[in-house]
Amino acid sequence: MAELGHVYRRDFVTEPRSTDGIAVVAELVGLQVDVIVATGGGTVLSLLKRATMTVPIVMTAVSDDPVRQGLVQSLAHPGGNFTGMSLQNLELTGKRLELLKELVPGAEVVAVFWDPTDTGLWTAASAVGQARGFKLLSVEIRDAAQFATAFKTASNAGAGALLIPASGLLFSQASQIVELAALSRIPTMYELRPYVDVGGLVCYGANIAISGGVRQPTSTRY
Repeated sequence: MAELGHVYRRDFVTEPRSTDGIAVVAELVGLQVDVIVATGGGTVLSLLKRATMTVPIVMTAVSDDPVRQGLVQSLAHPGGNFTGMSLQNLELTGKRLELLKELVPGAEVVAVFWDPTDTGLWTAASAVGQARGFKLLSVEIRDAAQFATAFKTASNAGAGALLIPASGLLFSQASQIVELAALSRIPTMYELRPYVDVGGLVCYGANIAISGGVRQPTSTRY
């Protein structure tokens, strides 16, 4: 905001709230704020959708498809009071797997890491694997203490390549994940560039630096 010439408390104020349920949503709507920036997932957005049709709501890099969720009419013309950015993570899962197979053509097994904050990832990957004849290995991780074990599981199963999303648990520990991937010597495809910035091999995903209306950001390969 400062770069745009806006001074806090002179030109605008913020009302930060945690995304912990309908009470917070109702409170914000009751304060008659001018705009709500929603950083939470699908549950929070659904609550906001039911709470107001007039307060502008800006979604920050929502991972789910906002059209399928009924939040916007389309990515090009959102309509209503929702706008923001969609990463379309699940929709790009197939492309990531295709690129990974091109990168490591000899990989008979591709391990897919996922955690409970992104349960749709394995479902999407599994569907792609069945449709295209990829042999995939599901590796669920529930806490950071399981990282090393997860890589060992992939290695013991003979995984020749690995797909790692930018879900809550995994993305928050990107440096550790990348280090373990390097130690395991398994070529790894990541979802977003911050993994590559800390030493990851390759990624394919949305450019999270893009701003503006609801859009499908250009997917980028590094």
